[in-house]
Amino acid sequence: MNIIYCNRKANPDAEKLYGAKQVSFDELLQQSDVISVHSVMSKETKEIFDKHAFNKMKPTSIFINTARGGIHNEKDLIDALNNGTIWGAGLDVTNPEPMKKDNPLLEMENVCILPSYWFCNNRSKK
Repeated sequence: MNIIYCNRKANPDAEKLYGAKQVSFDELLQQSDVISVHSVMSKETKEIFDKHAFNKMKPTSIFINTARGGIHNEKDLIDALNNGTIWGAGLDVTNPEPMKKDNPLLEMENVCILPSYWFCNNRSKK
């Protein structure tokens, strides 16, 4: 498995231990099969994962956000999942939080929303 990452600073320990390689944000989007976000919320990261970012990803990509909901634009994520721009998503956070009960993400088979186990197993039960 190849591990690439995008960060303001290089992480020599991760590079040595895991063979990770630092790349630009665009390279990360274009090359990754799975993108797992672990970032602080800031002016620079607010909705950084938007339609432009999703459009650069592979149609087989999986987007995982365990950081802050505001890092992704939820409408753009829904659109990307609906039109096949990306394959799936795993969310530990949503935008906005809490999410509304009628959010389309709750009905998508290719989306898992945590931390509630309920969301992944009881979508059709209303």
